[in-house]
Amino acid sequence: MASPLAATYVRDGDEVTVSWDDVPLSDDKRRGYLIEAMVCQDGSVVPFIIQTFASSYTFEDEPICDAPSSGLLYTAEKH
Repeated sequence: MASPLAATYVRDGDEVTVSWDDVPLSDDKRRGYLIEAMVCQDGSVVPFIIQTFASSYTFEDEPICDAPSSGLLYTAEKH
């Protein structure tokens, strides 16, 4: 899996939107994008994994946890 370039994020209260540049792949290889994150929900840092075909995703991440949130973004492809 390759990582998309130029990923950015914007926080609006408890919502975080991550956006990235589209990675050009042929339709037969494209499997979307995979986000693996550790996010704060109900005061605890928990794992969050999602596959999407969009070039942005919004999820809940409360800013109240002692530990920092983090994440990785991958391009999912056939091979």
